[in-house]
Amino acid sequence: MNMNSLNLRLKYSYVRNLIKLSWSDIKFLIDEEYFDETAAIEHAYNVLEYEENSFNNDSIISLASLLKKQTIHPFIDILEQTDAENNKLLIREKSLYIILSWLYLNRNNYEDPLEMIEIVYADFEYPKDDMKELVRYLPAEDPENVGVEKIYANWVAYLKKKREKFSSTL
Repeated sequence: MNMNSLNLRLKYSYVRNLIKLSWSDIKFLIDEEYFDETAAIEHAYNVLEYEENSFNNDSIISLASLLKKQTIHPFIDILEQTDAENNKLLIREKSLYIILSWLYLNRNNYEDPLEMIEIVYADFEYPKDDMKELVRYLPAEDPENVGVEKIYANWVAYLKKKREKFSSTL
């Protein structure tokens, strides 16, 4: 069972423009059904176009050559195993940033966007990072840091902080 309780389907092009993705990120987002398998094919195209020496990797070439209905396995599995950025905590942190960024961008499409944050918080097994400042039912560390407006301000600050952290990887 995946952790995508909201059944979000992210577009590869949106995520690619937000953050640099590793093969481990791609595999995680596919496994958790935030991406469909075509994201791996799109990523392979992108890697072949922009990264030197990518034409020396048979798995990338094989992925890029697939049709949309063909399976991405074993190619994505091989690429994930050889990924230098295969750090599970970092993958989850980047994924949280991607999802919360998408939710913020689309917040007007939800009756209660803060509830969507709470669902993602539960899906990611209650991470102990700075995301807890975005969850209404958790006590605020600062008594002045309460209310819906403050949570939205914290959401913007969270996204800015993560964008700065991950922008060095673009």
